[in-house]
Amino acid sequence: MKIIFYSLLITSVSLLIFSSCTKNDNPIIIVVDENNNGFETKKVAEIFAINCATSGCHTGSSPSSGLALKTYSEVLQGSSNRSGGTV
Repeated sequence: MKIIFYSLLITSVSLLIFSSCTKNDNPIIIVVDENNNGFETKKVAEIFAINCATSGCHTGSSPSSGLALKTYSEVLQGSSNRSGGTV
């Protein structure tokens, strides 16, 4: 019974990870501005810009789950106005 449970758990987590965001061959490069896009440090701003605020994921006019991550103010706005997890 435990083997079945763990197999299903691993499969579910793997599917969630691999299907979370789509890969785009022509990503929009998000530049970190002199104010670090509103984040505390440039390193944090770069992490969001490179890993999350990419085309087809958390940026643009229709970000995934209604959560835009290009700037700190968008993070705060998205956190309070989330669409309930719908894409």
